[in-house]
Amino acid sequence: MQEFPSPENVMEELSKKEKVGRKGLQLYYLDIETTGVDSEKDKVITVQWVNLDFWNPQMAAQITILPEWESSEENILKSAWNVLMEKDQWDFVPIGFNILHFDLPFLFSRFRTVLGEDVSYEFLDRPSLDLKATFVLMNGGRFKGCNRFIRKTESGSVIPEYYKRKEYAKIVNYIQNEAVAFHEAFSELRNRLNMS
Repeated sequence: MQEFPSPENVMEELSKKEKVGRKGLQLYYLDIETTGVDSEKDKVITVQWVNLDFWNPQMAAQITILPEWESSEENILKSAWNVLMEKDQWDFVPIGFNILHFDLPFLFSRFRTVLGEDVSYEFLDRPSLDLKATFVLMNGGRFKGCNRFIRKTESGSVIPEYYKRKEYAKIVNYIQNEAVAFHEAFSELRNRLNMS
């Protein structure tokens, strides 16, 4: 079975990487997996991120996956809170697809419900990048099908069923494949914008 970082040591691990790391924008592909789409009744089962090098779009590190089944939803949410809300805003700039309309609002709702922590509107002043709008424009202004630029092999709708059946290795495999697919889409976007 794959080893996962302890949610309690996430901040320490990020600090080590930053000391070794680079200067400038710390861009992190951020994603979550959940048991459904209703943040009032469904829970977060994984929080994952990987550092991307903006100017040379490579995954600058291995993906960090915090699985609820190895800890608890409360522990992984505490780690996510520390990363998103306690660090300097430029040390962890989240980037993703639809993160402003699903991932972050879902996390914020669970922060309130599980941790008793409210996210004020100050977070909206923090830097983040949601590539959904860009992909809509690349898709001729159409929302339908704009996710085709992220060439995933399967839909995230399978995750709740995998979780119910305790097929955790399949969830981890999905997460890793999705991170690679996002990275490839991000690289392609950079090339189209001549940002190499």
